Amino acid sequence: MDNVQAINNFFYWIHNHKWIPGRDTDPSDGRYYPDVVMKADWACDRKHLQDKWWQLQCGDDADRVLSFYANIDSTNRRIMLEWICDNYDCGIKI
Repeated sequence: MDNVQAINNFFYWIHNHKWIPGRDTDPSDGRYYPDVVMKADWACDRKHLQDKWWQLQCGDDADRVLSFYANIDSTNRRIMLEWICDNYDCGIKI
């Protein structure tokens, strides 16, 4: 997949991702997370990324998905983008 199509899929995902309950992995977690947070094979502890997402969710930042991406390291950025490209296709070729 070329870079332009990957960017296209990323923006498609931003507006079409599924929400996964945290209790799927922790019965005491009643919060919801984007599917990529719960399903990607991260290079660090998933709980760390769940906490990072929730901190952004509770803040004033309206662009929390982009802020989440900006606040993870380059290895996890690649993992996030690859997961999105493997699981979301906007169907529009650019």
